[in-house]
Amino acid sequence: LTIGFGGGIIWQSSVDRAANMAALDAANNAALRQAVALALETSPNGRAVAVATGAERRTITPLATFITDAGEICREYLFAGRTDEIATACREDSGRWRPRVDLGRRI
Repeated sequence: LTIGFGGGIIWQSSVDRAANMAALDAANNAALRQAVALALETSPNGRAVAVATGAERRTITPLATFITDAGEICREYLFAGRTDEIATACREDSGRWRPRVDLGRRI
């Protein structure tokens, strides 16, 4: 019984750690989305904005602003950190910036 009980404690502890990490990741992702939106909304092209989420340090640099044929305002930006990626996001009518995954590319 002691072995089974101890194993249960170890398993529960690992489940709790995983749940805490998932909550932290969700909070970091929300903070990152907010930082990207703020950079896209307020920074001119070429001005890097430093972003820190958890232990990670990144920069977001808007590169270009354009209007699509559908009338959407979009921005291409460099997302630099452990890896660098050029991505595009477009502003919805609600003001939320929506990533255009089809246009992103790693550099």
